[in-house]
Amino acid sequence: MLVVFVIGGLVAAVALGAMYGASGGRVPLGGLVGVLVVIGVALAIAMKFLRRDGSPRRKAAEQAAEAHGFEHDADADPLLHRALLPLPGIPKSGKCSRVLVGSISDRRLRIFQHTYVVNTGQAVIPVHHTAYVCDAPAWPEMVISKRGLFSRLAWALGRRGGLRLEHEPFNTSRRVRTDDEDFAIMLLGPEMQRFLAERPDIAWRIGDGRLAMIYNGPLRFDSMGRSLERLHRFWDLVPPELEGAFASPPVAAYPSPSHG
Repeated sequence: MLVVFVIGGLVAAVALGAMYGASGGRVPLGGLVGVLVVIGVALAIAMKFLRRDGSPRRKAAEQAAEAHGFEHDADADPLLHRALLPLPGIPKSGKCSRVLVGSISDRRLRIFQHTYVVNTGQAVIPVHHTAYVCDAPAWPEMVISKRGLFSRLAWALGRRGGLRLEHEPFNTSRRVRTDDEDFAIMLLGPEMQRFLAERPDIAWRIGDGRLAMIYNGPLRFDSMGRSLERLHRFWDLVPPELEGAFASPPVAAYPSPSHG
């Protein structure tokens, strides 16, 4: 693409120079129009090559997904997140894209990018999240998220309401919200706490027979392997007694999100 554009520019420059010299320092209107046509053709060819360049990138993304055993779900509902991702701070107005389907540890897994826009009054800014959502036992509702600034300050000042566990770096960086503290204490053993404290920027949500791991930012195919390893590690750290403590949901279609 760059070569085509440069060649077109050189041709235009040579043509302008020739006309300028032949006309005694003045470029005739017809010649100028001809040069503009040459530049326009060069730009059109360059844009054609640019569109072609996008195809290999899409193919590379598909190959990366297929390398991990995932397929693109072209028929996925763009409002999939309403059923799969009820998280604070992620509005229902967004859309899902790049939906991948597969499995992990014999559990069905969907990966998708969620996007919504924020209007600042001066610009419209897209906000992206990436979600890895897999089937889980019918565990109680729980959200593990990064502590905000005021929450960290309150914790540092001794206002430590809520769940407090053994690993202090987890307590200072993570906030746990749950309807069942006994379940949270069983799940969040010392090793699990250390694991979750490694990346406090990643949110986790348990509920409705699913486990969701949520990143800030768009879906990156080049980091899928690390993300899948992180999910594997989570399941490896789940106490065996919890796997059988609650009945697993039946393998059925994900609930259809409400369009209301």
